[in-house]
Amino acid sequence: MTDEREFIRETIRLAKELGLIKKMGQHLLVNVNILKREVEYAYLNKNDIVLEIGAGLGNLTYFLAKKAKKVVAIEKDKRLAEILEKRFKDFGNVEVVVGDALEIDYPPFNKIVSNIPYLISSQITFRILRENFDIAVLTYQKEFAERLVAKPGTKNYSKLSVACYFYAKAKILEYIPRTVFFPKPKVDSAVVEIIKRDKPKFDIDEKLYFKIVKGVFSYRRKTLKNALINAGFSKYIDSIPENLLKERVFKLSPEDFAKICEIISSS
Repeated sequence: MTDEREFIRETIRLAKELGLIKKMGQHLLVNVNILKREVEYAYLNKNDIVLEIGAGLGNLTYFLAKKAKKVVAIEKDKRLAEILEKRFKDFGNVEVVVGDALEIDYPPFNKIVSNIPYLISSQITFRILRENFDIAVLTYQKEFAERLVAKPGTKNYSKLSVACYFYAKAKILEYIPRTVFFPKPKVDSAVVEIIKRDKPKFDIDEKLYFKIVKGVFSYRRKTLKNALINAGFSKYIDSIPENLLKERVFKLSPEDFAKICEIISSS
């Protein structure tokens, strides 16, 4: 089997030859030690079926395939998918799925390890959070990762933070400098662990909850009262406690939003 560093060198050579990376907005993580740590963070063993989104040229796939029972490598670009098929034909445990990870149905899996394409970070995260899995280890842009795990009242706290908390527990495992990617992006990245809750954090009307969160976070610096008015929920204001109405949206906790949702749904 090919030496791991030789495999990464070949990946870089292919990336240069194909000229696809800049065109597709992809940046390949090519540091062997970090790739290995991503696999270790997921505690992969020979019973695991791991989903990889945006497999690209297989720089992460290689390390996943050495540890897991099976790797489901999703790749949208047909040319890259063909290369993946060739590179992993002798492994026997890599299934290459050609398709858009935002649209296709996923084959069975129990863990996710992926270097998420920057351009679809938000959409794919919301998709993943609705899937069933044991653990996900995902690499994002640093700013996105910090928004994902942000606490109420902090500058990065957003509807993304609330959505992640609703479905899962998340934390940043390590930061990754831009210098270990090819080509080098303009931003640093971070590896995030996401552990799915057995059930959503709150037993409420999920659709209404996220409608409220999305609506008021468009006015995150305003008081909840003003945000509710601007978001079209003004008729419910009299039912909501004054202490919540006076609070700035970005300081409200997921629990606060659940309480607001319960009040509105029962009004």
